[in-house]
Amino acid sequence: MLILLYSPFPTLESARSACAALLDAQAVACCNLITGTESYYLWQGALTQASETILIAKTIPSMAERARALITTHHPHKVPSILSFSADSNPEFAAWVAASVTPQKNSDKGD
Repeated sequence: MLILLYSPFPTLESARSACAALLDAQAVACCNLITGTESYYLWQGALTQASETILIAKTIPSMAERARALITTHHPHKVPSILSFSADSNPEFAAWVAASVTPQKNSDKGD
């Protein structure tokens, strides 16, 4: 089983920055950035429209909280929307995700 994290960002640049932080920390295996999303919501009693970039990150259950914390840290909003979904996958892809977020032993150190 995989975990998909979904979080809208106000700009492509802020979503790219969060994606880089997630990958650098090995908290996720990959991110998809979906640009050009129109969001509509009520904010302080008024109907609001905004263009957003959606970040979708793929990880394993044991890394989901770490990834969520990193998104929160790198998100420009005070209270970001971060949704998580459990997802089934083909076994080969799930194994790749797991291997990508699990630190590899350094063979030079004899581990």
